[in-house]
Amino acid sequence: MFLPYAGLSTIALMIENVIGMYISLPRKTVDWIIPNLEIMGIEDLALKRNVITILSNKSGRGWEIRLESEKLYYLTINILNAKKKTLPIPSGKCSILIDKI
Repeated sequence: MFLPYAGLSTIALMIENVIGMYISLPRKTVDWIIPNLEIMGIEDLALKRNVITILSNKSGRGWEIRLESEKLYYLTINILNAKKKTLPIPSGKCSILIDKI
């Protein structure tokens, strides 16, 4: 009976503490605290009626964040506690260069 709740809490703690994402469904926001630049992110995360993918990786242009969603949501990025910005993320695919934030 309590096993599903233990699994959900483990996944929620991993998303918040390891990946650094804090999600608010009523506000349609994702706050992502990036403590160091490394390859990380999450794919196919369900936010009510929206499925999002947020991945950071190093490309030929530098560090970039690749985003994909079905509907509009707001992403607040806090990089190395030095840069912080809130961006509206439209539906579809897009990418952001970390150096340009």
